[in-house]
Amino acid sequence: MDCPKCDGELHEMNVDLVATDFCSGCKGVWFDSGEVGAWFELSQDFPESAQVVASPEPCRCPRCSAPMEQIRYAPPHDLVVDRCTSCDGAFFDRGEV
Repeated sequence: MDCPKCDGELHEMNVDLVATDFCSGCKGVWFDSGEVGAWFELSQDFPESAQVVASPEPCRCPRCSAPMEQIRYAPPHDLVVDRCTSCDGAFFDRGEV
């Protein structure tokens, strides 16, 4: 798969029984639906308090090509991640995991 943020390629890696995809270019991490919760040992991928924020130019999902939205993961904190509007996958930039 191609990275939604750069020209890098996503490579699957199994870490603690969770298959995530790491970008060889920008070092971001792609999580398919259900993997964020599994990785961070949470009951769901995104908290109910997550808020959509305006993004200047949405990127496309590497899994299904749908547009992705930026969400503030757990307000009032500043962590903003990209979430697919169709398949619920999520991309975390380098340093956000």
